[in-house]
Amino acid sequence: MAKQKTILQLIEGLTWHDLVEKLKEIFRRMFPYKNYIAQLTQESTDDPTALILSNNLVKTPVLTREDMGVYRLTSEDFADPTKVVVSLKGVNVLFPEDTPDSEFIWYTKGEGYVEIQTTAFHWSEPDNQFWVNLDGRLDNTEIEIKVFN
Repeated sequence: MAKQKTILQLIEGLTWHDLVEKLKEIFRRMFPYKNYIAQLTQESTDDPTALILSNNLVKTPVLTREDMGVYRLTSEDFADPTKVVVSLKGVNVLFPEDTPDSEFIWYTKGEGYVEIQTTAFHWSEPDNQFWVNLDGRLDNTEIEIKVFN
């Protein structure tokens, strides 16, 4: 049976640069993604605010209000949208109980950004139905963004 090498034997003769690159590769395999977890709030026409629960992205996302009910998180980490996975939990529904309305929170993503929209479908009468984006609906909304290597 072959004798296993010690850590010192494995790194013996490596340059500092090669050692750093080997460690980076080990960490990429152990942790295949970086993540950002935050609890979002937003009032009136203000930019959203984030209570950051966890963040190991290279650049912390910048939150802005783009339009009524439309919010954008921008970060260089989101450069390749195919490697970005988003999870949203909890939306603040404030319609009166007797109104048959539905509210949705959803997202899109592109190069360098994740965009969140809070949208309501309102129908007060059969022929009076419409979609509308709403501000102030992100209270207690948790967002988790994973960026895979």
